[in-house]
Amino acid sequence: MPVDSMPVRTVTAKLALPATSRKPKTPTADSTMLEIPDSVEAEVPIVSKEYTDSLTYTAWVSGWQPSLDSIRIYQPRPIQPKPKHWHLGVTAGYAIGPRGFSPYVGIGITYSFVSF
Repeated sequence: MPVDSMPVRTVTAKLALPATSRKPKTPTADSTMLEIPDSVEAEVPIVSKEYTDSLTYTAWVSGWQPSLDSIRIYQPRPIQPKPKHWHLGVTAGYAIGPRGFSPYVGIGITYSFVSF
């Protein structure tokens, strides 16, 4: 369904008449000589309509014989995962042990306050 429509202009178009309207209503002797038109000129409004689903595309279509004027396609953006604060990793530093402070290298659990 169109979201928005806006008149653009009018054009004069030659439209075909249905076959039933081309037959004479009452037969006459000269009905074979009557010229019955098979088309008529009419003013046709040209309307531009906007179609969208607001997440993937917006398209503009216009004309009484519709044609695509333009289209805008939106690329899906990946959802960024929330940063994890708790990590398991290799740690290094100084630790207190039975011999006091000494260098320490091992596996530990860390908490990140700020992620870059």
